[in-house]
Amino acid sequence: MKKFIAEFKEFAIKGNAIALAVGIIIGAAFSSVVNSLANDIIMPVVGIFFKTDLSEMTWTINGSTILYGTFLSAILNFLILALVVFILVRLYTKFTETAQKTVMVISSAVSASADESTKPNNQTEKV
Repeated sequence: MKKFIAEFKEFAIKGNAIALAVGIIIGAAFSSVVNSLANDIIMPVVGIFFKTDLSEMTWTINGSTILYGTFLSAILNFLILALVVFILVRLYTKFTETAQKTVMVISSAVSASADESTKPNNQTEKV
């Protein structure tokens, strides 16, 4: 048990736990922005084509109401959120790849420079 607690403290103290908590908080806030975008802007425009508000689209079967319009709205929210996350991950991947290439170029240039500085200074060879 002590080992578990020690490992948890090490994890919690590292930036990983803090970054995860910040990510969850920002994600929750971003989710509400996406919900508002879908419900307040996109769905009314889509409703124009269906001649009704999608949240009002229902089926009634044996007295039970199926709110399929609300379900369609939830699917749209998910797709928007997934698209934004995909774009962010793609940008992050491109950024890290570019940064890695830059580091490799710099390190090879520094290495080549260090190799040149350690070579003896041959001015003229006599034959």
